[in-house]
Parts: sequence; C-alpha cells; structure tokens
Amino acid sequence: MPPPGYQHGRTASRIGVSLSVHVDGHYLGVVLAAETGFLLSSKPDEVRAADVSFVSNERLAAVQFQREKYFPGAPDLLFEVLSPSDAYTAVQEKVLLWLRSGARVVVLADTGRRLFIVHKPHSEPEILGVSESFAAPEIIPGWSFRVSEAFPEK
Repeated sequence: MPPPGYQHGRTASRIGVSLSVHVDGHYLGVVLAAETGFLLSSKPDEVRAADVSFVSNERLAAVQFQREKYFPGAPDLLFEVLSPSDAYTAVQEKVLLWLRSGARVVVLADTGRRLFIVHKPHSEPEILGVSESFAAPEIIPGWSFRVSEAFPEK
C-alpha cells in the first residue's frame, strides 16, 4: 500500500499536535504517531496502526510490555483519517476491530466531507461537522478540538 497523500498527513498532524500538547502538558499519557503498532490479538498476530492514538497513564501502568515492541491491546482513543480509496465496509470492519480490542473511542476524520464520525462501544456513531468540536472528557479531560481545525484550506 502506498503512503497516504498530503491532505491525509496534514489532517493527522493537526490532530496529533493539538492532542500531544494537551496530553503532555497535563501528564495524561502518551500520543503516538501513525507508525505505532498495536497488538490486538495473538496466534495469529493481528497488528494495526492508527493515524493518531492516545494511551492513558492508567493503561500504560496496567500492562507489562517491552517499549521496543507493539503495545498490547488498543489505544484508549484513536483517529483514522479516511482516504478517498477507503471502502466503507473495510473502514467499518476496522472500527469494530478497534472497539472489540478495547478502544474507548474511534474517530474517523473524513477529509472529503470535512467531518468527524465518532464511534463508541454500544452506541450509534455521532457525526460532527466543521462548526462543531470533538471532546472526550472521560478520556482526555480539558481537551477539545474544533473539527474545522483538522481540515485546513492550505
């Protein structure tokens, strides 16, 4: 699979920088970049990566793992930036896999429609437009992010 394009990278970076600044400033956990693998199941190994992910201090303290290896389990919160070539069924399967593996919130950033689709276990997806903000105070207290900030014009 070829690497994602400019808009994909720009969107992921804008979300990741905002989240990192807040998380680091409040010592809430770690924010990880797209190359980070999460071991969702073993035998056979199922490893996935998100465009931006957050793992809380509580989660980090609860698991034993080698920092050079994959993190065991899903992050608490993750963002996936949709590519124009992403098939709806494949995206939905990926969301379900993340949620079944322990993610508390999965956010799809749709660059084409300029919106966030927020998935949580056992609830219907919530759609946020450019005039709205995303927040998950139960996971990252004090942080919110305007959807419009994810999709700069340049």
